Amino acid sequence: MVRSALSRIVYYRIGSRIKIPESSLPLLVQGPWRKSPTYSSWVNMKSRCLNPNHFAFSRYGGRGITICARWLGKNGFANFLADMGPRPSGKSLDRWPDNDGNYEPGNVRRSASRCCARDSS
Repeated sequence: MVRSALSRIVYYRIGSRIKIPESSLPLLVQGPWRKSPTYSSWVNMKSRCLNPNHFAFSRYGGRGITICARWLGKNGFANFLADMGPRPSGKSLDRWPDNDGNYEPGNVRRSASRCCARDSS
């Protein structure tokens, strides 16, 4: 069991995945988590794919890149956090192994910011 430094959220590590108890879900989108790098990654990913007014939409949503239903909706951030874990410093989201694929478990990793710009098309 791990107690998050950012809030009162308790979560459990199961291998590389995180299990978040149902009672902690409301805390994920309130308070300190809203200012975390992990939350920013999630919000920016959604903006790139879903907001036609976003400056990078043409390279993401405009190309047909979508986000899995698990990472959207009511518990979208909680599911994203459970699948990806907290964002390490200096890392960003990278669609890998398929750069033309969607944002979904199995096709997203955390990598150094430099590699993502090089790998993008």
